[in-house]
Amino acid sequence: MGSWITYGLGTENDNLPAFITICPTLAHGGVNNWGAAFLPAWCQGTPIGNAAVPSDQAMVKHIRNTQLSASLQRQQLDLLAQMNHEHLELTGPNQALEGRINSFELAFRMQMAMPDAQDVDNETEVTKKLYGMDNPVTSNFGRQCLMARRFIERGVRFVQVTHSDSEVQWDQHGNLYKGHSKNAAEVDKPIAGLLKDLRSRGLLQDTLVIWGASSAAPPPPKAPMAATTTPKASPCGSPAAASKLAPLTVPPMTTATSPRRTRFTSTTSMPPSSPSWAWITRSSPTATPAVTSASRTCSAMW
Repeated sequence: MGSWITYGLGTENDNLPAFITICPTLAHGGVNNWGAAFLPAWCQGTPIGNAAVPSDQAMVKHIRNTQLSASLQRQQLDLLAQMNHEHLELTGPNQALEGRINSFELAFRMQMAMPDAQDVDNETEVTKKLYGMDNPVTSNFGRQCLMARRFIERGVRFVQVTHSDSEVQWDQHGNLYKGHSKNAAEVDKPIAGLLKDLRSRGLLQDTLVIWGASSAAPPPPKAPMAATTTPKASPCGSPAAASKLAPLTVPPMTTATSPRRTRFTSTTSMPPSSPSWAWITRSSPTATPAVTSASRTCSAMW
């Protein structure tokens, strides 16, 4: 989904990726969940850490170069770009190589922009408490949601946030009350804080929040605390909290008219087959009806 949104709408910030996934799970499809498939390579998501890394330690790999100064790196990239473009002139268009050239340039610019976007230390204590960062139960996921807001306000088009730990999380088939009580306690306040914060900053006026869930899991006979999944249902909708806080200014999903802008933020626990995700989306005023319609089919789960 993030790759399609990126392909259709691009980014508003050339110093950051258009599609970012925070602490994504490496199971249930792994990198395929944020890869670009047959779309151009620049459309794929950029992971920040993974589900096994606490959010306060999550970062883009190799974001800092301790061996070369910025000026030397710039000289290296200029030489490499010259050689690659000469190669393209001889061999003709090469989508993979062109995507690699663009990724090198973006990575160079990200060295300054990414650490700043992830740094939540300058946020007020009131804001941190809003996301539950003062409570060990909610602090990990709260930090992810706060980073998502910081990316959204900097023009990142699609942000995915993952709620997960060493357990199976939301795709549970036993001990439902215990497991989901734990899950809800960890995500409820951060999600509410994200929605409230987006509204207070005016971002909900052009931001679409969509949530979804794993396939419905009714309890099987004689096992009230267990569940099985069904392919016939998959909950999805717009959070009531978001609707009450600020009515969205975009038309229904079935409409093909363009909204003002669209950005996505996603809070998740696993990939679409069994997760807990949410996305926020902004679409540009010049988006074509076809692209806008496609951008509205995104869903999120938590």
